[in-house]
Amino acid sequence: MKHMNKVPFRMVFDNLSAAVAHIGSGKDRILTEGFKRFVEHYGIEPVFCNASAGWEKGNVENKVGYERRNMFVPVPTILDFDQFNRKLLKCCERDMQREHYRKGHLIADLFEADRQAMLPMNPIDFKVSRFQAAKADKYGKVMFETNLYSSSPKLAQEHVYLEITSDSVTIMDIKYNPVVTHCRLYEKDGESMDWLPYISLMLNAPMQLNIQAFIRNYPRYGRTTWQSCHQRRRGKPSLL
Repeated sequence: MKHMNKVPFRMVFDNLSAAVAHIGSGKDRILTEGFKRFVEHYGIEPVFCNASAGWEKGNVENKVGYERRNMFVPVPTILDFDQFNRKLLKCCERDMQREHYRKGHLIADLFEADRQAMLPMNPIDFKVSRFQAAKADKYGKVMFETNLYSSSPKLAQEHVYLEITSDSVTIMDIKYNPVVTHCRLYEKDGESMDWLPYISLMLNAPMQLNIQAFIRNYPRYGRTTWQSCHQRRRGKPSLL
């Protein structure tokens, strides 16, 4: 919708668990709180497929197959999803410059006619995230699910808040001020480390931090640089 800068006034959904908390009889659905906020935010009328009636969305499945055959062969290597999605949208826009197989008009022209009939886009983005309270350990690291995320040594043993999306984890202090944003990890027992808050404290107030504990985990290529800076500023022998 953001790419189109318009919102369809009526959208058909499958009975995905993120949207439907309970399937009643006929078209009756109990929606999740998050999905209700989403449709109200954009003014969408949601309509749902019948349960166990896959043939109702056969046209959509055919379109998915078309995209796979034409835009995902050979299988792409994706290093940055945002960059890849921008590239994919450009591919779709180029693909619309062909005639519709049945209507005899360019797909781009048909799409523009549909777009003009849509609702205006809400200028305020709908944030798809959840919040969770946590407590940082003695190094200012926070555990979420099975992975560790760094915050700041100033937050060691402090209560913090996490704003979690599908691809990011933002750590905030007790007043909801963002401290650092990490790419969300999905493996088990992983760790995401942003060294900047720690380096700043190690250089300016080294006695407030167990430097050796952090330097042992610091990327090897940066240890020599840090040691040189620390010696020049403090005039003390190396800790390494």
